[in-house]
Amino acid sequence: MTRTPLALLALLAAGLTLGCDPQDLDDGADAGCGGPSVWYADEDGDGQGDPAEPFRGCEPPPGYVQNPDDPDPTCADGRTDDCGVCGGSGPPVWYADRDGDGLGDLYDAQVGCERPAGYVDNDDDEQPECATNDTDACGDCAGPGGEMGYADQDGDGLGDPDVAMELCGPVPGFVDNDRDAEPHCATNDTDACGICAGPGTRRFYADQDGDGAGDPEVFVDACLRPAQFVEEAGDPQPRCATDDTDECGVCAGANADKDCVGVCFGAARVDGCGRCAGGTTGRVPFEADDDDNGVPDACDQCPAVPGARAIIQWTDVPAFGAEGASGPYTFQAVLYESGDFAFHYADVEPYDATPTVGHQGMGGAPSASLGVDSDYPREEPITYFRAREDGRVELDYTARSDWLDVRYGGEAFEFVDDDGFIELPLDFEFPYAGQTYDRVRVGANGVIVLDGAAPGAQNGPTGDPTLGAFLAPFWDDLDPATGGAVHVMQQGPECALDCAGQYGGVATEDACGVCVGGTSVIDPLGHVDCAGACFGEAFIDTCGQCAGGETGVDPAPAGTCGQAPDLIVDPDYLRSTVTIDQINANDPCLINERCVGGPGLRKILRFGTRIANIGNADLQLGAPSDDNPLWAFDQCHGHFHFEAYAEYALYDPETERELPVGAKSGFAVIDIGVYDPAIAVDGCRGYGGRNQGITAGCQDTYGRGLQCQWIDVTGVPDGIYEVVVTTNPDGVIEELDTTNNAARVRVRMTGDDLEVLR
Repeated sequence: MTRTPLALLALLAAGLTLGCDPQDLDDGADAGCGGPSVWYADEDGDGQGDPAEPFRGCEPPPGYVQNPDDPDPTCADGRTDDCGVCGGSGPPVWYADRDGDGLGDLYDAQVGCERPAGYVDNDDDEQPECATNDTDACGDCAGPGGEMGYADQDGDGLGDPDVAMELCGPVPGFVDNDRDAEPHCATNDTDACGICAGPGTRRFYADQDGDGAGDPEVFVDACLRPAQFVEEAGDPQPRCATDDTDECGVCAGANADKDCVGVCFGAARVDGCGRCAGGTTGRVPFEADDDDNGVPDACDQCPAVPGARAIIQWTDVPAFGAEGASGPYTFQAVLYESGDFAFHYADVEPYDATPTVGHQGMGGAPSASLGVDSDYPREEPITYFRAREDGRVELDYTARSDWLDVRYGGEAFEFVDDDGFIELPLDFEFPYAGQTYDRVRVGANGVIVLDGAAPGAQNGPTGDPTLGAFLAPFWDDLDPATGGAVHVMQQGPECALDCAGQYGGVATEDACGVCVGGTSVIDPLGHVDCAGACFGEAFIDTCGQCAGGETGVDPAPAGTCGQAPDLIVDPDYLRSTVTIDQINANDPCLINERCVGGPGLRKILRFGTRIANIGNADLQLGAPSDDNPLWAFDQCHGHFHFEAYAEYALYDPETERELPVGAKSGFAVIDIGVYDPAIAVDGCRGYGGRNQGITAGCQDTYGRGLQCQWIDVTGVPDGIYEVVVTTNPDGVIEELDTTNNAARVRVRMTGDDLEVLR
C-alpha cells in the first residue's frame, strides 16, 4: 500500500491548491514566496520529521516539521518492537496446551508475534498431560492411585505400620500388610533390653569389698553391668575382701581384738605372771613387784640376788642296790655368782634314803650339817644359804628360791659308774669360804666338790678334816648309772624371758620348735618319730623297721618277724616300795576313778610300779586319741591314759581268793629310763605324750607317791596277803610272752605296820 503524505491529504481536504508549481519543489526555484522551504511529515506527532516524507513549500502543511530527525516515523516514542507495535514489548511467549484445558505448560514454550496452534498465553498448567489436573501417584490422569505398601525391615514378611507409602508396583523391602508388631525383629521376641531374640536382663551382684565375688543377697537385674557389680555371686563374706572375717567381725582381724579370755574388745589382759586377768575373768592382775625388776612377785623366778647362776639337777636318780632300794629322787643345787647357794627337793618319794644335807670348806671348816641319815629333804623342800660379807655362810629360811626344772632345757650328763664325777666349768666365779671357784665336780652321790678330797658313797657328817670343800644337797649312795641323769643349766646375769613367757624361766624350744620344760604345759617327750618327723606317726614295727607315718613303709603284722614287745612288772621295785599309809580321801577324783572305796580317812597299801619292755621290738601305742577306745582322757590328771595298762589286786594266799579291793589303772605310757642296757644299746627313743610307747630295753615307772598308786585296804583284817600287779591284763597289746606280765609280793599287815615277807 502506497502511503499518501499526511500534509498533502490535509491540503486536498481543504480544497486548497499549492501556490507553487510542484515542479518547483524539485528544482528549488523560487515560487514567489521568497524561496521554498523543505518540511517533513511528522506522522506520529513526536516533533520529528520523517526524512522519507519531505515537502517543499513556503508554508508547512499541517503535521509537518522542518527536521527529518524521526528514526521511527510511525511511532511517537521512537521504538517499534519486532512485531511492528509502537512501544510494544516484543513477541510474546506462548505455552503448549497439550491436554486442551486452556492452561499452558511452563516447560514447553515458544516466542512469536503470532500464537502458534495449540499454544496459549499462560503457564498455569500444573499437570500438562492431564486435562483434569488430577494425576494420581502412579502418574495416571484421573487414575485411581496405587495400593499402600509397608516396610519389611526385618524380612519376616510383615510390614511396619509406621513406615508406609503408595506402591504402583512391587518395591523391594515392602509388603502389602502392616501387621509387624516388632518391625526390627524377625522373630518378634525383642527382650527387655531391646535385643531381638535376646536373653533379657541379667542379674548382677554387688561387690562391696572389691574382691571380684558378688553378694548373693544384694543384686539388680539390668541390661548392662552397673559399676561395683559383678556377674558371679558366691561371696561368703561380702564385706571382707579376704573372706576371713574373725569372730569379732573384723575383716582379716585374726581375732586380734579378742582379749585373753576370748571376749571381743574385752578388757582382760595377760599380766606380768602370764595370767589372764581383769575384764570378765574376775581375777585381779598381779602388780606387786618389790624388787622392781618388772616381774610381779607372785611369779618372779628371777634370782633374788643379781648375777649369774648355775642349776645342777639330779633327775630321777635311784638309790644304790636292789634290796631296800628307794627313790628315784629328783633334787638340785643352785649356785649364785654372789656366793649364795640353795638346795631344792622336787620328788623324794618313796623315801627310804639316809642322806646328809650340808656343806663344808677345806679341812672341814666352815661346815654345817642339816641332817645326817635323816629325812630332812622331805621336811624342807627349799634350803637357802646366804653368803655374808665376812665370808661366812648362814641359813636363811625367809629367802625365796624357786624350783626350775632343767631336765628339758639343760645339758644332760651321764655317769659311767655309780660313784663317778662330772667336771663342770662354771660361767662365773663362785665364791665360798674365802676362795673362788670357776669349775666344780658333780658327784653321782649327790655332792658338788669345790676343791680337795671328794666324799665317798657312804655319807657322814660334814666338818670332816680329811675331806675337801663340797656342798651336799643329798649325800647318799645313789646310782645314776642305772637310771636318771644329771642336768645342768647355767644362766647369765640378765634375767631373760624364756619361751614360755617366764622371766628367769628355763623353758626352751626343742628340735620341733615346741616350747618345753619350765612352766610350759607342753609334754616335752615324743615330738619326733622314728623317721625324724616332728609329731610324726612313724614307729618301729615288730620287724624292727621304722614304718607308717611318712615313711611309705607299711608296718609288719605282729609275729611275722618274730619280733614284738614283752612287758614285765619289776618285782624288785614293787617289793622295795610297798608300804602302809593313810590318806584323807576328800578329792572327788579319787572316788570317780575308783582309787578308794569311799570318802574320809582311808588305809592304803602304797607301792611303785615299774613296767619294762624286755622284748625285741618297741611297744608302739602311737598318739592318744578320743577315737581310740583304748585311750581315755583323764580329767583329773589332765592327759590321756592307756586304759587297762595295769591291774592291782590283793589275794589271800591260803584260799587264793582275790579280795574285792583292787582296780585297773590307766597310765600315760612313756620312756622313763633304761631297764636292760644289753637290749637298749642305743638308749631309749624318747616315747612321750604325743607318741606313746616303751623302747625295747627301757622302762616306765610310776612312783608310789602318785595318786591311785595304791590299793585301798580300809576294813581289811590284819593278816598275810599278796599284792599282785599285772600289766596288759586284757591282752590288748601283742607280746612275745604274756606269762611274765605279773609281779607278786607277800606282806604281813598288822595295824599300821607292814612287813615284806617275800
